Amino acid sequence: PALIRRGKEIAERGMRHAGVPACLGCHGRQDRSPFYPSLAGQPERYIAAQLGLFRAGKRGGTRFGHLMANAAKGLTDDDIRALAAYFSRSAAPSATGTR
Repeated sequence: PALIRRGKEIAERGMRHAGVPACLGCHGRQDRSPFYPSLAGQPERYIAAQLGLFRAGKRGGTRFGHLMANAAKGLTDDDIRALAAYFSRSAAPSATGTR
């Protein structure tokens, strides 16, 4: 569906005009820091809720939380729904780091 395609586009390319970097730049790399969790396979409602909290400035708690808060400020409700739909339907990496 179009919603998932839109989420994939944002995750892969970001939205420069809105100051939103590509999510997969941090959250999709196999060699990512443990400070940047994998989002693939997470529940849709959870992802949407967390992005909403970051956008509202009510989520943080990590030394890199400000990065997510800044990125989420540029997301609309539709963008958040699209990202949540995309990531919730993406395959989580296996323990060996492959999909």
